[in-house]
Amino acid sequence: MKQILTPILFLLGLTCAAQPTYLDLFIQFDQYPNETSWLVTQGTDTVYTSPSYDFQSYVNSTVEQTLFLESGVDYTFTITDTFGDGICCGFGAGYFTLENDC
Repeated sequence: MKQILTPILFLLGLTCAAQPTYLDLFIQFDQYPNETSWLVTQGTDTVYTSPSYDFQSYVNSTVEQTLFLESGVDYTFTITDTFGDGICCGFGAGYFTLENDC
């Protein structure tokens, strides 16, 4: 595997009421969306993994996804760029956000 640029890890202690909660994931891709992938884990278990962003239609475009999670549990979100140059700025102004309005 190529160098992973900026493995961004967030430990998310979602502390809303004892009910399912969610994260809203928003990604603005650069010119190489096929290099971008992400996953959500709980300990050693994978809870969510990104779909393939291989299609040309993702170039410089955006995606939004709601991830439903159990509240009161710690999760790790990891986003990677397989080429190692990130999603900003040499080949487009890419970025991502994770939000929880809880």
